[in-house]
Amino acid sequence: NLFVQVFLGGALFYVAAVAGANVMHDYYQILTIPAIALALASGAVYLWKAEHFNVFLRRIVLVVSIGVMLITGWNQIVGNFNVNHPEIVEAGAEVNKITAKEALIVAPYNGDTAFLYQTGRSGWPAIDDSIDNIIANGADYYVSVDLGSPDTKMIESRFKTIKKTDRFIIVDLVNPIK
Repeated sequence: NLFVQVFLGGALFYVAAVAGANVMHDYYQILTIPAIALALASGAVYLWKAEHFNVFLRRIVLVVSIGVMLITGWNQIVGNFNVNHPEIVEAGAEVNKITAKEALIVAPYNGDTAFLYQTGRSGWPAIDDSIDNIIANGADYYVSVDLGSPDTKMIESRFKTIKKTDRFIIVDLVNPIK
């Protein structure tokens, strides 16, 4: 199919001219995945319908190839779904137990939303403004697994600590220390 060939050629040109060696980022892959998917689908249809190969053999090759593709893809990404820091899971479970469902949480974790996700609440994955402005925007609780960070120490000195362990701290931002 000429369309698939031109589309795939354009994607390869894009990778060579624009993306360079940095194609590991998903925002570069967004433009190439449709071309690759169409090329693979076109090849699969060709193998399924081809007249000059053994029907049984070509279909077995196709099914095995798709199976290997899916298994390989799964093995490449399965590790991305592991939480390698059990302290964020533990802190998130505690936040989930002791705060209201509508509470807004400040859960700094280098801007990564994984920690905020573990709380089951909406909020801020980083302190990107003064804590007073974040509170003015509705923040109710601060939870951190970095007990030694300057932000954690400052917030702990200004607001009531609800729970503190050797792994995490939860602070009530609505109740300042008098």
